[in-house]
Amino acid sequence: MLNSSLDNREQERRLFLSRMTAAFIGIFLLLAILVTRLFFLQVLENERHEAQSEKNRLEVLPIPPIRGLIYDRNGELLARNQPSYTLSIVAERADDIETLVREVSQLITLTDEHKERFFQRLSNYRRPFEPIPLKLKLSEEEIAIMAANRVFLEGVQVEAELIRQYPFDDAFAHVLGYVGRINEQELRDMKDQGRYAGTRFIGKQGVERQYENALLGQPGFQRVETNARGRILRVIEKEAPEPGANLHLYLDRQLQEKAVELLGNRRGSVVAIEPETGGILAMVSQPGFDPNLYVSGFPSSLYNELRDSGENPFLNRAIRGQYPAASTIKPFIGLAGVDQGFVTWDYSIRDYGWYQLPTDDRIYNDWKRGGHGRVNMTTAVAESCDVYFYELAYKMKLEAIHNILDQFGFGKVTTADVYNASAGINPSREWKKDRHGFSWYAGDTINLSIGQGYFLATPMQVAIATAVMANRGEWVTPRLLMHSNNEALLETIPEPPPDVHLNNDRNWDRMHNAMQEVVQSNRGTARGSGYDAPYDFAGKSGTAQVIAIERDEDGEPVEDVPDRFKDHAWFLSFAPLENPKIAIAVLVENGGGGSGVAAPIARALMDDYLLREDRR
Repeated sequence: MLNSSLDNREQERRLFLSRMTAAFIGIFLLLAILVTRLFFLQVLENERHEAQSEKNRLEVLPIPPIRGLIYDRNGELLARNQPSYTLSIVAERADDIETLVREVSQLITLTDEHKERFFQRLSNYRRPFEPIPLKLKLSEEEIAIMAANRVFLEGVQVEAELIRQYPFDDAFAHVLGYVGRINEQELRDMKDQGRYAGTRFIGKQGVERQYENALLGQPGFQRVETNARGRILRVIEKEAPEPGANLHLYLDRQLQEKAVELLGNRRGSVVAIEPETGGILAMVSQPGFDPNLYVSGFPSSLYNELRDSGENPFLNRAIRGQYPAASTIKPFIGLAGVDQGFVTWDYSIRDYGWYQLPTDDRIYNDWKRGGHGRVNMTTAVAESCDVYFYELAYKMKLEAIHNILDQFGFGKVTTADVYNASAGINPSREWKKDRHGFSWYAGDTINLSIGQGYFLATPMQVAIATAVMANRGEWVTPRLLMHSNNEALLETIPEPPPDVHLNNDRNWDRMHNAMQEVVQSNRGTARGSGYDAPYDFAGKSGTAQVIAIERDEDGEPVEDVPDRFKDHAWFLSFAPLENPKIAIAVLVENGGGGSGVAAPIARALMDDYLLREDRR
């Protein structure tokens, strides 16, 4: 019995040891498998799983603000936001971008330009996980196709967004400007990139650029949980964006479109100002372009065609075109001449059609061969007698002329919110010495007296000076902004320049009357534009020479001249004479005579504005 018991114990011990050994071996093998698997996952597959975990995480997504709207003075929308569906790719969520783009192109139509722009944006500096647009304005059919195939296209998303839309196309292109996609340089230069989170557009020109900070608004955000495919599982937290400010401008939509219609296919500009407020009623530059193309994508072929065109549609002639102002500056010089005692209103000369300085052999011709006969200040303005102003300029000298033109805003920027306006040139002795290295000569002053030579002005400056003349020297800051729901914007409007003060205020009325004779007397150069007018108004024509050409006794070229060498046609006016409501400057590039080409445009615009029953 004892041996049997010992044998059983020995057998149990051996069984226990064998089972323990098997258990240890099993545990060891399981640990080895576990360690091997951990090594495989944590080391060999680290990058793949790190990327996958990056996709399956909590995200803070920006909510772009709604861009502010832009209205004209009567509440008509000039720039609005239009719903659109955009196809984009989040590069960080896509394995093979090129393959993905090819797969998308098999489902919907993608042009080579779509693809080129996408890969260009992909290569540029950008924010991580920022969707890169591939195609805008998807059709309903394309939206449905992408929705049905989205599960197979990792990284592709179709989102609804509001994009800028300009309902009047090219009519307001230069004054409103446009928004365009934020480029790489703009993104790098941004001081506050956070404000543009979720936003792909920025104001590039015009009002859109000038008031970019106000129109943009403030972005919101939402904290969401997403899966590996980037789909939102749930929204954890949300803060709504703050919409941009709405702008109401002094612009008059009907007047603007009328000016575009009257200019037609001619190159030129029209600027109209409300003298009482300084509000810019119209600011036209022709030819123009469709600003909507900058939003949806300007086709390269069309952009290159317009850029290389001799018509130069991208030039804002109203504020960037600098031209000799010709005879339009005679009323301003004449006003200083009589007020400062260089001449009197009754002082007269005999004009034989030419003028010669006492110390110079050069002959300065009048535009009218044979001259105007006996003229005083009033008839010199009405008939635009060059010789009278040659003699007046010789008496006044450069400094007096420069100073009065400076007081009327020439040679500087006086607008409050017109983006990128040019200052023009109101020359001085120092300016010529610095720019050309020569002294100022008396002949330069003679040319300046008729708005030729070194003097250059923009249509905006001529319109502003006309408004100051209409106001009898009172300055009101020229501006586009009328009011806004962001009242702080009005506080940014600067004070106007000092008023133009005369020694004798009666000279304002007498110069106004002389300018009225330009359009409403039998001897006025633009008497045709004043025919049968139901209101009294003042005006002054100008014909700016581009090159010296031979002319007949009426100032017309004796031979055919290529269009590019024809004179620029100017006309300025304000109306009604006693209580001016509108001041206008019209320029037609290479249009010929100001009285025959530009003056009828100004008259038609004044009729449209002043005789309109529902004008506000």
